[in-house]
Formats: sequence, C-alpha cells, structure tokens
Amino acid sequence: MTPLAYKFVALTAILAEINYCAHNLELKESVPIKLTDATRTLVERPIKPIEFLASIDTVDYSFTFFRSGRLRFITRLDAPSRESLGVPRGDISRTECLEEMSHLKSTISSNDAYRMATNWLVLMNVDVKRLETEQPHQIIQQVLDTNTVPLFYVKWGTNPIAAVDVMISGVTGELLHLRQEDDSYSNRPKSLLKDIDKLLAIPDDEFLKYSPTEKSNLLVQFMAVQYPPGFVDFPGISATNHTQPP
Repeated sequence: MTPLAYKFVALTAILAEINYCAHNLELKESVPIKLTDATRTLVERPIKPIEFLASIDTVDYSFTFFRSGRLRFITRLDAPSRESLGVPRGDISRTECLEEMSHLKSTISSNDAYRMATNWLVLMNVDVKRLETEQPHQIIQQVLDTNTVPLFYVKWGTNPIAAVDVMISGVTGELLHLRQEDDSYSNRPKSLLKDIDKLLAIPDDEFLKYSPTEKSNLLVQFMAVQYPPGFVDFPGISATNHTQPP
C-alpha cells in the first residue's frame, strides 16, 4: 500500500512539475492543471529498482514519471478525439487513422519537425548539445504502403529504443509524444521529493487527521522543488514559498 501522506505530497509535486512543463511547451491544456482535471492518477510506493513511479492523465494528455522525478513521457491521447492528427472523431483503428491521414497534406517539412522537436527539448531543459553529440538523430516520416503520412518522428539514438523520441503531427504541428527513455540528458530535478523515508513513515490514521494547514506544511517540508505561484494545486501554499525552479 502507498501511504496516504506520501501519495498526497507526490501527487502535488508531480502535478506542479507537469504544470511547469506544460506551460513551457504551450500544450493545449488549461494550465494550471488541477487534480480535479485528472481522469486517472497513479502513485506507487517507491521500491527498487523502480524507485519512483507516478502518472496523471487528463482528457487530452498522459504524463508519466518513472525511476526519477523527471517527467519522462508526455503523450497526446488520441481518443475519443483525433483532431491533433487532423482526422475526424470516431472509433477507428490506427491503420484506418493512418489511411485517412495519408490523404492529407503536411503543413511542415522534415526540417521543421527537427527544429520543433529540438525547441521542445530545450523547453524541457534537455541538454540538446550533449544529446546531439552522443546520440545520432534521425527524422522519419510515417509511410503507409507507398503513401507518406503527415506524421513525423524525430529520434536520438541507434538502439532499438531511442534515447529520446518526439512525435509530431504534420497536419496540426502538435506534439503527440515526447519520450525520454534515457533521462540523463535532462537538467530537470532528478527528485521532486526529499526526506522520503520520513514521509513514508507517517501513518495513514495520523494523516487523515491533518488540517489543511498541516497538509500545506507537509508540502513545504517534503517537496524538493519550488515552483511559481499557481503551479501547485493546494490553496494553503504561500506564493512566497514557491519561486521559479532552476
């Protein structure tokens, strides 16, 4: 079981990190995202080798943290709406979706896709210069049979699983996914929490008795990163305690 106090602080911390990144990336989300906007949340008790596992889904995006406190996977959810791909709503298969997309003209080129991908990585505080030096990149446009599809993949790394992978809609120019399989190139904080053992030791029955002020104090005590006002979804947090993160 995941202790309630840990779950409370971890959810608040990852949501603040999501809001920071979503704001920088200018995702088509209403920022700040609040916990009430989440359609699914997951926080697992930290165990080795996973150490940290948490995620939040909204109607349009999925945000996943794995092994570290870095936001490693951002995925545009294409159901029930596929507007980001440029095709109509409807319950259709991926192949059918690609078939429909193959009749659409891309509004961006491969060079545009590369430029957009690297810009997004910079906004996510990824060390693009080191990534480019150590991981060769490739730009792939989706092909269906003999038809090109306005769907671009910009990948860094030659292993079967790319170190960093960005997918872009050539129809709308939207970020469809950003995956950091290797997050060592990220300069975002590796841990969003501190004194985790103390946080895990708080009994559930004790936490359930906490007042809003005591819960707010928990966040100040155990969150390792400070954020701009409004990014933390808890009204008891003072703006003076949360400034721009590094």
